[in-house]
Amino acid sequence: MTRVFFEDGFHGITKIGEQTLRIGEEQILPYDMTYGAIASCLYSTFLDVLEENHLHVGKAIIDVHGVKRKTIPQTVENLFIHIQVESSDDLMQLRMAFAKAASRCSMVQTFAAVAEQIDMDLDLIEA
Repeated sequence: MTRVFFEDGFHGITKIGEQTLRIGEEQILPYDMTYGAIASCLYSTFLDVLEENHLHVGKAIIDVHGVKRKTIPQTVENLFIHIQVESSDDLMQLRMAFAKAASRCSMVQTFAAVAEQIDMDLDLIEA
């Protein structure tokens, strides 16, 4: 469970276990948290797919951002996900594993229901 406390306008905190996250203007905004959750969910699923396919990545950097519609409700119209990984495995196999992970990730699929387009790409981290 996540509990969020607000006071004095849009100034809040959420406590998850012993961790505290500040929410609001000049803090973390709702879509920042959402994009972080998408990246986390997708990466967790990606690790499962990598294991199934006997592939490995050492580290990863994931960038997620979106463009919201101008009409209300302002759901995400386009979602962009770019991952860079450190790996000695074949790039095409890694990309196929990433695509499979996206098809299994519940958060990516939730956004796929409203987004017109989801662009995803995987590159290797330059050594």
